[in-house]
Amino acid sequence: MKLMCAEKMIELVAPGATAEALARKNFGVIADRLGEDLTEFYDSVKKGFFQQTEILADGKPAYMIFWHFTDQKSLHVNAAVSLDMTADNFDVLMRAVDMLAARLKANAIGFHTARRGLLLKVEKFGYRVENLQVFKQL
Repeated sequence: MKLMCAEKMIELVAPGATAEALARKNFGVIADRLGEDLTEFYDSVKKGFFQQTEILADGKPAYMIFWHFTDQKSLHVNAAVSLDMTADNFDVLMRAVDMLAARLKANAIGFHTARRGLLLKVEKFGYRVENLQVFKQL
């Protein structure tokens, strides 16, 4: 599925090995800074509890998202990691999550975050904050 927006073409694709390795590396850097162990998270990915989708912006790797679809038809983004740590592509991430929700015919999107700065950013994309969880009714 492709979406053309004002500045970038966004694509959702199955992740390749290079993107998976880069996501693991970048996610590890973030986890180390936060002092978190990712073993349980990656066990959940291996067991198929989370799906993975690579997000391309203008044909270049931008993000990897890990997500699941709930019985209540809600898309829950478990994690998102930048594949280009130098770019400010937050709008790409938000638009891509909306694309995935549309593809799944979701009625809501949710994710948790410990990053307070992120909470300020997501409100302009239609989310409301509930106890460090953000939620968007569709």
